[in-house]
Amino acid sequence: MEIVDEFLLLTEWGLEMKKVLGVICVIALAGCASVSTVTVPLDTVNALQGSHLRTITYKAPNFLATTAGKAVIGAVIGGLVGGMTNLVVAGIGGKQIIAENQISDPALTIAAQLSTFFADKLRAGGTVTTSGRDWSADSTQTLSKAVGKKGLVLDVKTLQWMLGYFPTDWSHYKVTYEVRARLIHAETGKVIGQVPCTYLSDTENIAPTYEQLIGNHAALLKDKLASAATTCTEFIKRNMLSS
Repeated sequence: MEIVDEFLLLTEWGLEMKKVLGVICVIALAGCASVSTVTVPLDTVNALQGSHLRTITYKAPNFLATTAGKAVIGAVIGGLVGGMTNLVVAGIGGKQIIAENQISDPALTIAAQLSTFFADKLRAGGTVTTSGRDWSADSTQTLSKAVGKKGLVLDVKTLQWMLGYFPTDWSHYKVTYEVRARLIHAETGKVIGQVPCTYLSDTENIAPTYEQLIGNHAALLKDKLASAATTCTEFIKRNMLSS
């Protein structure tokens, strides 16, 4: 009965094939464009001293929660359609977890900490933060125009966040978080610095169960995402600017 209900939920959701394939690209990380690291050269860092810094974050993508129970849907329906059903239902369930437990996008924490860090390193003439805008085009030119083509833009974007079971152990779960931070020269719209970060919470032998992750108002899941924010903040700090 549960399988039928979740499949009906998928049908009612009515997601287009394009969106589903986009989710598959994120999960499989096969054939998707990779994000390279670009470190700002020291002479550029020196030349940017005193620049105004605008920090921007994005609306978070759906949190994906793939459980062993939902994986059965793919096995029952079979083939590509089953796989897509599994992924879309994971997105629906993940959205509920985030809403019901009031979980914040880690990018907001990362952006706040990086803004302070880069403002200090660049002796910024001023800082402004804009959170949660729908910069769907992800265009550096759009961002540059939004700040009047002056100073620098620091944008921090969650690429994916999810929980899922291990391929060889369906009773234990890991949390995956991926984020990208960029420094954009607003006058030209050029990306002068870029650092991606991927955080994996646990190895198979010490990973928690699904119930442990989402129990007590998802306290453990929140802790994992907080660790992701801290880890990625420090990683971006170390790799964005030449010293």
